[in-house]
Amino acid sequence: MASYSWSFDVATGVFKNNFISKKTRFAAIIDTIFQQFVKPADDAYGKGKGDTVNLRRLRNLAVPTTAALTENIKIPIDPFSTSSRAITVIERGRGVEYTSFAKDLETFDLENGVQKKLRDQLKVVLDNAAAAAFTSSDVKVIAIPTGLSAITWDTDGTPSTAATVNLTLDHLGIIRDCLRTMLDRMSASCSPLLPSCGIA
Repeated sequence: MASYSWSFDVATGVFKNNFISKKTRFAAIIDTIFQQFVKPADDAYGKGKGDTVNLRRLRNLAVPTTAALTENIKIPIDPFSTSSRAITVIERGRGVEYTSFAKDLETFDLENGVQKKLRDQLKVVLDNAAAAAFTSSDVKVIAIPTGLSAITWDTDGTPSTAATVNLTLDHLGIIRDCLRTMLDRMSASCSPLLPSCGIA
């Protein structure tokens, strides 16, 4: 009597592979990192508001050497300035094509599965867009060591001051404190600009 071996007697085909799991599994997506720091521009912006959102900002005041007042001398007056950035609204979208025939014959819910993967794709696309905005050259904050425990900040992406000393632990402490304050302010939905650090 001949021995029976599945791998040789039934090499391929539906007779050999005739079970399909009823549970639909989805491929994992990459972790989104930047979206947690992004929020809508303004609650008042929406349909019928035009194609541009204008963000205005009151810049920080210059920090004086001293704020002490002298009797019979007028209080010193500081000038202020504003800046703005225009954001043009764009549409984003993708699609997946399949026939009604495939939808009728498929064993799992094709429409819900495809919609889930499109949402996953959009999540990654928006995270990439946020990452591009955060890493743009004109939004980088640069810490320039100008003293043994002093830092000059530059916010336009191009260092405008020459570093006069090497980076020290004191500088790293100042940078860490400013980043901590910046994160705290962002968490509280405040402006991330730091007067205490001298970032204008």
